Amino acid sequence: MVKRLINLLVICVMISPVLLTSCQKDLYDPTVTVVSKEATDLNFSTTQNVKFNLTFDVPTGYVAEFDLYTENPCTVLGSQIVLKENVKPIGTCVSVSGSFAGSKQFPAYVSELYAYSPSLFAPRLLHATILNGTANFETVNLSADSQTKASTRNAWTGRSEYSVRENIDNTKIVSITGDMLQKINDTFKQETRVDEKYYQDASIYLKQDAQVWVTPLRTDGTFYNELLYFCYDGPKENLGNLTQAEREALPLISILQGKIGEQLTIGSYVKLKYYKDGQFYDTFPAETTIVWALLPYYNGIPYKDGLTFYSYPGWNPENGTTVTKNHTTFFNAGTTADPFVCFGFEDMPNDKRWNGYGDNDCDDMMFNVQLDPIDALNPPPTIDEEPEDVYASQSYVGYLGFEDYWPQYFDYDLNDLLVKYQSKVNTQTQTGKNADTNTYITTIEDQYSMVFIGADFDNHFSVSVPFSRDLIEKVTITDESNKTQTIQGSSLEKDRNGFILDICDSPQSVITAYDRETDPYTYKVVITLKNKVLTMADFESNTWMAPYNPFITPYYPGLTGRSGELEVHLPGSMPTYRVIDIPYWFGAFDDRSDVSAGIYYIGGDKVYDMNGDFIEKNIFPFAIHLAGVEDFYIPDEHIRIDKTFPRYRTWAESNMTTDKDWYLNRSNP
Repeated sequence: MVKRLINLLVICVMISPVLLTSCQKDLYDPTVTVVSKEATDLNFSTTQNVKFNLTFDVPTGYVAEFDLYTENPCTVLGSQIVLKENVKPIGTCVSVSGSFAGSKQFPAYVSELYAYSPSLFAPRLLHATILNGTANFETVNLSADSQTKASTRNAWTGRSEYSVRENIDNTKIVSITGDMLQKINDTFKQETRVDEKYYQDASIYLKQDAQVWVTPLRTDGTFYNELLYFCYDGPKENLGNLTQAEREALPLISILQGKIGEQLTIGSYVKLKYYKDGQFYDTFPAETTIVWALLPYYNGIPYKDGLTFYSYPGWNPENGTTVTKNHTTFFNAGTTADPFVCFGFEDMPNDKRWNGYGDNDCDDMMFNVQLDPIDALNPPPTIDEEPEDVYASQSYVGYLGFEDYWPQYFDYDLNDLLVKYQSKVNTQTQTGKNADTNTYITTIEDQYSMVFIGADFDNHFSVSVPFSRDLIEKVTITDESNKTQTIQGSSLEKDRNGFILDICDSPQSVITAYDRETDPYTYKVVITLKNKVLTMADFESNTWMAPYNPFITPYYPGLTGRSGELEVHLPGSMPTYRVIDIPYWFGAFDDRSDVSAGIYYIGGDKVYDMNGDFIEKNIFPFAIHLAGVEDFYIPDEHIRIDKTFPRYRTWAESNMTTDKDWYLNRSNP
C-alpha cells in the first residue's frame, strides 16, 4: 500500500501539481477501490441499433411518413379509430416507394415497435417485435370486422344484389404513379374536413355510351366497408323524385368488400356492367346515372341495421342540409389533358342521432374510375398540379452523467455533472416526377440543459459532432439569456472528421452546485446543413445522432487554456484532438484505455480494496448515457449508482441483457 501510495503521488506530481489534492483525497478515503489491469468487457450501452424491414404495396415514388411508438397508439372512440392522448412517438421514419429498410437507433429497453402513418396510401398501423436487432413489420388490422359475405348483408336489407368482382380486366392497364397518390395525400388529410370544392355529389351522369372500370385506392375505415353501385336510366337530378320503394327496387351490384389486397389491389381494375331487365351489358348507354353506395359492417353485421350511404346526398339518412348529408368527394388527380378521376367516401354518420360523427375526411374508401371515352362525363375539379415535399422530424432525448475524477474512481454517484439533452433532426423528402427521393437532413435542433452539479470542479461541457465541417452551413448556440453565437461551417473547430462545440464553459456559473432544486440552464444549438449533403440513411447508419460524443473537461484551479487538459467521455468514445497526443492519462490509475488499439475510457474488469483483496466484478464506467428518458431522478450525493438504482447492478452483471430500463423508475426509493 505504501509503495502504491508513493507511485500515485509521483504520477500526480509528474502530470500536474494541481491534481495532488485530488489524488490524496482518493487515496485517504477508506472506501476507495482500485481495479485490475484487465479491461472490463462491459460497454454500458443503453442504446440498440435496429434494422428495419418495413414494406407495403404502393406505386413507385410515393412518400409516406410513420411515427414510431413503443405501445399501440390507437384506440377506438365511439366507432372511430383515433390516436390515444398523451402517447408520444419515440421516433419517425419516411418510406419511399413503399419501403424503409434502413437502421434506426432506440433505447435498449425497447422490445417492440408500432409504426403509425398519417399518409393516406400507407398502412395505418404496423407492428414489429425486435428480434436479434431486426424489426419485421406487419400490418395491424384496425377494422372492427373480418370479411363479411354478401348473403349476410342481404338478410339484413332484403335487397337484390349482384357482384362484378370476378370481372377483373387484366387488359386494363393504367399507370398509377406515386405522383398521383402524393397529390391526393397532400390534398386530403386524415380526420380533416375536405375542401368544399371537392366535397360534392359523386354520382356519374354519362353523356355518351361508355365502358367503365374501377380500382380501389384506399380502404381504411373503422368499418369493414362494401362498395356497390346501381344504374339509373336518367339524369341524376331526377334521383330525388324516386320513392323509397323505387330506390330499393334498383338492384345493387357489389364491387369490393373489405380491404385492399383481400379481393383487389391498387391498379387491379374491375369492369363494371350495365344492368337492365336481368341482363348485364359491357357498355353503359348515354343518359345513365351510376350511383355509388357504401355499406359499413361493424362487429360482423351491417352497421345500424343496414345503414347505407350514397353518392347522391339526398338519399343519406342525416337531417339538415346537403352539406350535412354529403358523404362523397369527386376530383381529378391527373391533369386536364390526362385526367385521373377519383372518388372518396365517408363511412360514418354526420349527426348525433347515430351516436357519433363522421370526421368528413371522405378517405375511408377511395377509388379511381376509368371511362372510355373519358369525356363521357363532365370533369371534376383538378387538385394541385405538383405534390408537396414531405417534411418530417426525428427526436431523441436522454441524460448524460459524468464522473470528473477520471482516470481514477471515486464515489461513482454519476452526478458530478448531469446534463439532459433533446434533439430534433428535421428532414425533407422531395416528391414529384423528377424528385430525388432521398431523405435529406436540413437542420438539427439540439438542447443541452445543465441539470445538476455534484462536484467541486467546474466541469466544462462540450460535444464532438461526428460529421464533416464541409457539410455545415452554420451553427448557432443560444443560451437562456438569448446570447447567441453564430459559427460558420468553415470556422468550426475541427476534430478529426468532425468538429467540436463548446456548449457550457462554466456550469457552476449558471446553476447552483449540490442544489437538487436548482433550475436547469439550457443551451439551444441549431446546426444548419448545406442543401442535399447528408441523407438520413447515412446519418442513422453511422449512428451519428445526439448526443454524439459528449464530454466534460474538468477545470482545475490554476490550469489555464485547454492544451493538456483532461477529458471524460463515454466508454469507448474517442477523445478529441486536444488530448489525443497526451497518452500518459490513458491506462493510468484506474483507467484501462489502450491507445494503440483505439480503446478509450474503459475501466478494469475487477474491483479490489486497498489491501488488494478482490471485492467484485467492476460494473462502473466513468460516464454514462441514459437514452430515451424524459425525467430522471438525480442520483444521491456520494451514494453509488447501484445503491440509488438497485436494478442497475442486475443490468450490469447481466452484461446489459436484463433490466434495460433500470433508470426509468427508481427502485426501492
